[in-house]
Amino acid sequence: MTRLFGGATAIEGEGAWRDDERGGAIKLEKISTIDSFMAKSSWNSKTVSELGTFLKQMGREANQGEIGLIVDSEYFLIREFN
Repeated sequence: MTRLFGGATAIEGEGAWRDDERGGAIKLEKISTIDSFMAKSSWNSKTVSELGTFLKQMGREANQGEIGLIVDSEYFLIREFN
């Protein structure tokens, strides 16, 4: 994200999620959020494609069930990492 947008800040913490595939069990885990700010002019088909490739790779390598992306207050859920 730094390469695409000029900077990124990672924040580590603890989180919880509901595992619906296992009867709604609550799972605790360590989490990371990454904030990256950019000029509107930086949001184009090239950066969107590169960001999508990066997020899918991160999802695969970190063995995630999903990754969330917020752009201009809109939430996008990524569950397919192929």
